[in-house]
Amino acid sequence: LNIELYNAFSRLINSIPFQDKNIIFILDDLQWADKDSLDLMVKTLDKISGKILFISTIRHEELDHDFITHFSHKSFSNIIRLKGISKQSLKKFISQIIGTNYRFNDYFYNTVLKETNGFPFYILELIKDLYEIKILYHENNLWHFDSARFKNYDFNKNINNIVNERINNLEKGYKEILTFASVIGKEFSLTMLYTLIKSAKKNFSFSDLVTYIDVCIKRNIIEKNNKPSITTYNFTHDKIIETLYNNLEDNDKAGLNLLCAKTVEDRFELTEESLFKITFYYNRTNNEEKKIFYNQKAYELAKRKSSFNQSIFYLRKIVDYKLENEQVDNEIIELIIELVTFMQFVGLINESLKYLDIAKEYVENEKLDSFMKDVYIKFGDAYYFLNDQPKAIKYFSESIQIADKLGEKIEFSHPYRLLGSGYWFNSEFKMALDYLSKAIEYADETDYINLLPSYGIRSWTYSFLGNMELAMNDIKTIEKNLVSVNNQMLLSQIYHMIGNTYCLTATDFEKGIEYSYKSTEIAKSMNY
Repeated sequence: LNIELYNAFSRLINSIPFQDKNIIFILDDLQWADKDSLDLMVKTLDKISGKILFISTIRHEELDHDFITHFSHKSFSNIIRLKGISKQSLKKFISQIIGTNYRFNDYFYNTVLKETNGFPFYILELIKDLYEIKILYHENNLWHFDSARFKNYDFNKNINNIVNERINNLEKGYKEILTFASVIGKEFSLTMLYTLIKSAKKNFSFSDLVTYIDVCIKRNIIEKNNKPSITTYNFTHDKIIETLYNNLEDNDKAGLNLLCAKTVEDRFELTEESLFKITFYYNRTNNEEKKIFYNQKAYELAKRKSSFNQSIFYLRKIVDYKLENEQVDNEIIELIIELVTFMQFVGLINESLKYLDIAKEYVENEKLDSFMKDVYIKFGDAYYFLNDQPKAIKYFSESIQIADKLGEKIEFSHPYRLLGSGYWFNSEFKMALDYLSKAIEYADETDYINLLPSYGIRSWTYSFLGNMELAMNDIKTIEKNLVSVNNQMLLSQIYHMIGNTYCLTATDFEKGIEYSYKSTEIAKSMNY
């Protein structure tokens, strides 16, 4: 787990004023989270249990069963598996849908439960479909049900087919307006929708639009959101917007997204929100020049906001486009180095290697030593995180050799720290000493994440080389800085290093055990 990421998230949680407040954190679609994010969540929740209610949803078919098993053993967790509604609840639900207490026979309820697995959205769409094809109909102020036709109903239709049929049965005006709305996105405003419609030269007045939207609300296709500053609308389910959008031909998709992009670009103020929207629309068009321009802008904004996943998304768009068009040059190598830096930070190590392979081939063929130095450092980082020490050492060594050849310095500490620790674990103590000393030399005095572990492993190195006095000097330096360490994960590691050195040097076994005990207690409290 990335220490910097954990530290940042811990600071966020600790900054929340819990006194006399009920804090609820909601994360939807947790199945999309990467392993580091899941580990981060478990460790953070373990630490703040009792202070906050954390609610998340995850799709059953995409469960990470190892994660769920691990999470379910935690004392603070409660996993609720959402099942289909009961037969009794089904009766109430259908009565609410049709607005009356009409009672169907048991065959109907049993069949609906069996075919829908009791999922509310599927039930809702099924009732609408039965109404559309007149198996369920309203006549003379009464509801009627054709049980004979129901027995021949095609339940092999999946949810996409049902939604598709219902959309295709809409009058032309409704379908056209909803299609425009689906291009805008799940949420839209009347202003944006009307502006887009007029840009497309469609013959709808604003009052027509309001009427169509009101009918769609009554048909439960869209719903209204009353926000403090603006009224917006959204589709009641992702399947509806997905079906509307997918029914468009590719050229129509590109054309309508281009209209959306130009509409926001020309008629709305450029804000952070509108920048991301414009980029989203251009990414679904064939306008490559604008696509690159706005992805660059969005990337720069995401980078300023320290939004790493967003930074990766937009920068990757630029890099992938240039690689697909064989535009490999010095500029793309710089972008690849930036991209893999972010990717490795969020744990996308193997994916970063694919980009590094491309950069490596280019810089080696062109003999670009300066770029080669940076590319090799990134290779070293990747293999270190993958626990492939021999390869990490190989690339860090080559990078440092190139830097020496160019008369340059690697102006940051971590390659030397990682290389030094790698040599230590391979029992090459003199090499470890050299690189750990350089890691300390190049580290900023407040860069505790690199500085203190370098002192710690160097103290072990001195111990194994028989220089107990220098080993303890490093430990005394660490102890002076302990008061400045707020990162619990780092603190656990440092206590472990101090404890080992007190024992290795036979300086104070009791103190060594005390530090080891502290390290273990912190690690246990964080499930580390």
